[in-house]
Amino acid sequence: MNGQYTFQSTSAANPSWFTVTLPDGTYVDIGTKQGAEDFLCAASGVECFSSKLQEISRIRNKKKWNANDRDKLFELYSFIERLAGSACPEVFRRQVPELEIRNWLENTIEDIKKLSAKRGWIRGGDIDDVDRLVLESCIAFFQHAVPLALAFEGPFFQAFAAFVKARKRNGRDLPAKPICLRITAIVYFAVLASKTEFDSKWDQERVFKKLEASGILEQVIRCLTVSQPPEDATAGDEIIRNLQACPLLISKQFMLGKPCGDTLRMILDGKDGSRKKQPQVINAFQNLVRLSDSAVKAPKFRDETLECGNCGKEDILETFMTCSRCHGQIYCSKEYQRADWRKHKTICADLSKTKRDEFDIEQMTLAGSNFLNKHGLRVLDKMVEMCTRTGLKAGDMVTELSWKNDGVIPTLQTPPVFNITPRRDYIERLEYHARRLSEYLKQGRVMKDKGVVALNYKTNSAFGQSQFTDALVDGHRYEIMSMLYHRFALKNYPFLLTKLVEACDNTGLEPNEFVLELDFPPIQNGIFPLYYDLSSFDNLLDDLTIFKFVPAQGYIDGSRPEEADWFSNYHQDPYHREKKKKAAVALMKERTANQPMPFAGFIHFAGYIESFQNDERLFNSVVVQCYRTVPNFTLRYAQMLSQNGIPNREEIE
Repeated sequence: MNGQYTFQSTSAANPSWFTVTLPDGTYVDIGTKQGAEDFLCAASGVECFSSKLQEISRIRNKKKWNANDRDKLFELYSFIERLAGSACPEVFRRQVPELEIRNWLENTIEDIKKLSAKRGWIRGGDIDDVDRLVLESCIAFFQHAVPLALAFEGPFFQAFAAFVKARKRNGRDLPAKPICLRITAIVYFAVLASKTEFDSKWDQERVFKKLEASGILEQVIRCLTVSQPPEDATAGDEIIRNLQACPLLISKQFMLGKPCGDTLRMILDGKDGSRKKQPQVINAFQNLVRLSDSAVKAPKFRDETLECGNCGKEDILETFMTCSRCHGQIYCSKEYQRADWRKHKTICADLSKTKRDEFDIEQMTLAGSNFLNKHGLRVLDKMVEMCTRTGLKAGDMVTELSWKNDGVIPTLQTPPVFNITPRRDYIERLEYHARRLSEYLKQGRVMKDKGVVALNYKTNSAFGQSQFTDALVDGHRYEIMSMLYHRFALKNYPFLLTKLVEACDNTGLEPNEFVLELDFPPIQNGIFPLYYDLSSFDNLLDDLTIFKFVPAQGYIDGSRPEEADWFSNYHQDPYHREKKKKAAVALMKERTANQPMPFAGFIHFAGYIESFQNDERLFNSVVVQCYRTVPNFTLRYAQMLSQNGIPNREEIE
C-alpha cells in the first residue's frame, strides 16, 4: 500500500480517529465499521499491516526513543488496532491475506517476549501506553477466526503466559489492574470467537484445554481475582461461566497437583491472587474446587438416563461422549459416532445453530442488564418522555438496544445507542409471520434487520422487554418535577414568602396548611423535562405567574386539582377520570392519616431519589404527585412548605 494510501490522524500523540485516502481520492475513517470495510475492500489483498509492522520494528530496534518515535509508534499501533477492531469478520477473513496475519502474529509474539523482560514490568507489573497497544491489538485480532486459529496453532499463548508469569516474582505479584483487564479480555474473546467464528465450532472443553496446555488459563485465574468495574465485568464472568461448563477439564486439570488446581487452592488459602478478593469470584472458585474433588472421589450419575444415538445403550454414569459440534447427541464410542454420522449430520447443523442462538440471547440479556445498571437514569428519562407522549405505560414499552453488526458476539455499540418504542409496533410487524410471533411471545425479545424480524443477533438492533415498572417510571417523573420545584422555590424565595404571608392573612390558615401549585405553560413541543437537561427549563423559573397557593385540604377532600387536571380527555373518558382521581385521593389520605401535613417522605418510594428533599432547613418534604401530564405539557404538582415555620433567607443560603 506504500505510495497508494495516505494516512492521517487528528493527533499523533492521541489519535481519536483515522482517515485514509484511497487511490480513487475518497476519504474513509477506519475507526468505523464502514470505513474499515471500504479500506480492506480497496486494498484487495495488498499489504494491510506489514508496512506498519516494518516501521514499528525499525523504531523499536532503536536504542533510545525520542518523543516523535513514541508518537509514531502510538499512531502505527492504533492504526492496526482500529482497523482490525472495526472490520466485520466476514470482510476481514475475505480481504486480509493469511500472510499478513502471520506477520502480525510473529511481530506480536516478539513484542510480548520483549515486554516480559522489561524491568518495569517485572517489578511494577505495568507497561506504558505504547506497549499497552500491543495487548489492545490482540483483543481486536482475536475477534476474527484466522488470527485466533493461527494463535492456537503456534506459540502465541505460551509466550503470553510467560509474559504474565514473569510478573510473579514472590509467588503472588499480579499485573496492574488495567493490564489484568486486558489479559482477561484477550482470553474472553478467544473463548467466544472460537465457539462462534471457526468453521468447525469448538466446544468449551476444547477451547479451555488449549488454554490450559499453554499455561495462560492458570494466569487468567489469578487475574480474575482483581476487582473489575461493572462495564468490564462481563469478560471475567463469562470466562468463569464457560469454564464451569467443562466437567471433564475440571475433573482432570483442576485436581490437586495440577497447575490450575494448585493455583485455585492457593488463591482460596490467601497465598496468591489479589489481597482484596471479590466474593463472587471466590464463590465460583470454591465451586470449581468442589467439582474437581467430587470428580476424583466418586463417579457421577446422570440426572436422567440417556441412550447412545447409534446402538441405544443406556448411559447411567457420565461416561458417554457428546457430539462436539451440536452437543445434542451422545455416543458410547467413537466408532458408533462415525457409524451414525451420515444420519446425524442432517440435523447437527440445526442443533448447533439453536445452541448458538440460545447463547447469543443469554449474552444479550447480560449485556442489556449491565447497560441498564450503568445508564438507568438516562433510560428512565426516555421512558418518561415516551410514556407521557403516547399515554402508554412502562409495561407497554420495550427498550431497544443497538448492537455492533460484526457477527462475532453480542456487543453494544460505542457509545451505547438505545431507544424506547411501543411494544405494539413489533406485534403489528410480526402478525404477518405467525411462527415468528410465537417465538417472540416465547422468548420475550425480538430482533430486526431493515424491518424484518428474526431471532438472530447478527442483525443491527435487539429489543428486550422493559425492566422498568410503572411505579419506577412514575417515581422518576415525580423526582424531575420536585427538582424543578426546588429550583423555582430557591430562585424566587422572597417573593414566595410575601405571597404566602398574604394568603395566611386572607384565610386565617397557617403556612403549613398551604400547597404551592406550579402550572407550566405549553413548551418544548410536549417533551417532558429530562433529568440531565433541567437547565433548559431555567427560563421558566423567572415567570412568577405560574404559581399560586391553595389550601392543602383540597387535596384531601378531592376538590383539588380541578376536574380537567386529572385526565386530558376527562369529558370523554369518565371511567378513567374517576379511577385516577380516587387513586390519588386515597394516596393523599394514606399519607396524611398518621401525621400532620405535609406528606413527609412521599417522594422516596422509588428508592433512589436524591436527599435534597430532606433538607430540614428548607423543606420538611416534597409532595410529588403529577396531576396533569397531557400532550401540551401542562404540569401541576404540589409542594408543602415547612410545618415548623417559614425558614429565613440566611438558612437557605
